[in-house]
Amino acid sequence: MYGARIIAPLGFLAGGVQAKQTFGFEGVHFGVFGSAGGIASLRDNRDNNSGFYFTGGALVTIGDEDAAFTAGGYIFGGRWNHYGHAYVANANAFYRTSKRLKLIIDAFTPVATHRHSTFGKWTALSYGIRYGGADMSGDIGFVLPIHDDMGDLMKFAPLGIPFVTFNILF
Repeated sequence: MYGARIIAPLGFLAGGVQAKQTFGFEGVHFGVFGSAGGIASLRDNRDNNSGFYFTGGALVTIGDEDAAFTAGGYIFGGRWNHYGHAYVANANAFYRTSKRLKLIIDAFTPVATHRHSTFGKWTALSYGIRYGGADMSGDIGFVLPIHDDMGDLMKFAPLGIPFVTFNILF
């Protein structure tokens, strides 16, 4: 599966390409994936808040098309005012509510970081709705960063940071 992705959280736009290959048998699937793209700030500021990202890793999924649990690990990094990367552990689950809608929850935490990197300093939980079909999918949800300094953010965004993704598969 190959595709392109646009991610639009508060004030940022990211676009890139992704490749994924899965294999397995009924009820258990293994996969590898990789993606890369660019990130830009939509806010008016003096800093050059643009750069690139990359990610790649492996995962295992237990379940079927109606409900599943996935666990994996990957590297995430890039350049955003400086270079950095983190090795991340990830777990997520979904439950299909209709032919085109799923409820999703995703948790990720760094297990090792680049010594000068701000990547991977926060654990996070995301939740929302995934929609789509064979050629297009997307997510609408919230990301809850889990960090000691999140008090001010939670005053203004108690549900988390909203995000929208669009994926076109080809």
